Amino acid sequence: MEVAVRTSSDGHFQEYGSFLLADADGGWHVVDFADPESAALVERLLQLPGFDRERLAELVLSRDEQVVTLWRRPVVPEPAPIVEAPVATPVVPAQRVSTTDPVGAPGRPPCPTHSGAGLATGRPARAASSRRS
Repeated sequence: MEVAVRTSSDGHFQEYGSFLLADADGGWHVVDFADPESAALVERLLQLPGFDRERLAELVLSRDEQVVTLWRRPVVPEPAPIVEAPVATPVVPAQRVSTTDPVGAPGRPPCPTHSGAGLATGRPARAASSRRS
């Protein structure tokens, strides 16, 4: 919503000005200063928060061609959208896997070096010795 005043250089003070009232649908309603309803309108306009009554008094006496906005409905910011926190992925404890386990880790094939199968040579793998020579 918006309230503006249009002034003109033609006529007496009540003949050359009018209120322009914007509605929520974007339409404009015109109320001339000379309209009998303008006195009641001014009383209601003066109750609007932040309405500039001094500027209105200047415009009523003005003979300049102009349109001046006296009040606009304050824009209320829309609340920020609610963003849900991401669901945490459960932490699964790591399983210890023995490197000498001939069977291998669950779901994995056995390690070729410990399963008895040779690598590229096709020969069986040698068992690791704990003795050093």
